[in-house]
Amino acid sequence: MESPSRLNTSMLRLCGFLCISLGLSLLALSGCGDTSSASQAAPEGEARAPDFEARLVSGDNFSLTQLRGEPVILNFWASWCGPCARELPLLDRASAERVAIVAVNIGETEDDLEEFLAEHPVSLPVAFDPAGKVARLYRVSALPTTFFLDKQGVIRYKWAGELTQDLLDVGLKAVR
Repeated sequence: MESPSRLNTSMLRLCGFLCISLGLSLLALSGCGDTSSASQAAPEGEARAPDFEARLVSGDNFSLTQLRGEPVILNFWASWCGPCARELPLLDRASAERVAIVAVNIGETEDDLEEFLAEHPVSLPVAFDPAGKVARLYRVSALPTTFFLDKQGVIRYKWAGELTQDLLDVGLKAVR
C-alpha cells in the first residue's frame, strides 16, 4: 500500500494535469488563443450569405439585404475577447476602403456593449446579437470570425481568429 505522502503527491499531479487541460480547452473554445489553424477560405460559388435583421447600437434597424451591391465584411466578436478588441480599430480604419463593415456583437447586454464602446469608440456599425441567433445562422464557432461577402452577397472568404492587415487585404481582394 502507498504511503499517504506519496498518494497526496500523485493526487496533486493529477489535479494539476486536469486543471491545465481544462484551461487549455477553455482557451481553445473561447477563440482567444491562436486560432490561425481554424481559418479557411470559403469556396467560390457558394450560395449567398444568409440574410438577417438586427438592431444597431445607433438604434437603427439593419438588414443584410440593405448592403447588396457592395462588398461587405461581417465581423462576429465580443468585448471580453482580447483578439476581438484588438482587431476592431483595424476594421474601423478599413471602413474607409469602399466596403461596408458590420461588427456583430454576440451574447452581451446593451449596457455592457455600450460601456465597452464608450471606452473604445468606433465609427463602423455595431449590431446586437444577444442570444447568438445570427452567429448560429453563420455557424460561428470561435471569436473573432470574419466573413467577406462580394457585391452579390456570396461569401468569398472566411477567417476565424484575429485579423491582421495582411489577412484583411486578402479578404478585401477576394470580394473586389
